[in-house]
Amino acid sequence: MRRYKAAGTNATDEHGSLDTVEFINVAKDDALAFPRAANRRYPSTVNARMGGTIRPFVEKSLAINDTILTVFEKKLGLPEGTLLAAQPREAYSGSEARVIKNPPKRPAAAAETPQ
Repeated sequence: MRRYKAAGTNATDEHGSLDTVEFINVAKDDALAFPRAANRRYPSTVNARMGGTIRPFVEKSLAINDTILTVFEKKLGLPEGTLLAAQPREAYSGSEARVIKNPPKRPAAAAETPQ
């Protein structure tokens, strides 16, 4: 999976209109280790948001995942902690959060009106 995609790198229609979506994938391990780099380094714009936005998002996502795994354990009749033990936070993971920037699109009529 690619780590970064710049806006305008994909055509979105038969006329070759370019997309406006920009994104960067942040590894779970890097978000939890911040400010230390576990796997790779990120641009300053990402680092500026890592502690206050990205890391809390990853932590909340992991808490939700833990809740789902606990429900699965109960529904499957597994001993408590079985699935959670298979997913330790400290273990290397390929999990990533995607930070997306997509500016609002102008209405078609406004886009066609000369200025």
